[in-house]
Amino acid sequence: QSSVITVCVWLGLIGLSVSLQIADSNEPSPALLGESVELFCRSDDVPDLCVWTLDDTSCKLSDTSPELQCTDRILASLDGGLCKLTIENIEEDDAFNHYSCLFISIVDGEVEKDSREI
Repeated sequence: QSSVITVCVWLGLIGLSVSLQIADSNEPSPALLGESVELFCRSDDVPDLCVWTLDDTSCKLSDTSPELQCTDRILASLDGGLCKLTIENIEEDDAFNHYSCLFISIVDGEVEKDSREI
């Protein structure tokens, strides 16, 4: 009976370790109009894609396309498991946008994803 419990616990730990998860992110820091703000999400593994969504705009990044100018003032970048969104020349309307990051990986034909609103 003890070996069955050990195997179940071991399999449970394996299942937890292969799932892609957002390990860390930041809250926007206060900024004055005209300044820049950087948002980030960090995954526990290197994802295949990182997608930033800001209201009706989305920016998709991958290792083959690790940097993208989303709008004239917003730049997104992906470096390993770190996905950043830099907003230049902050405007008053930027405070009312909803920002979220989504990590996607395909492992053994299965899609793993995790997202977070910032």
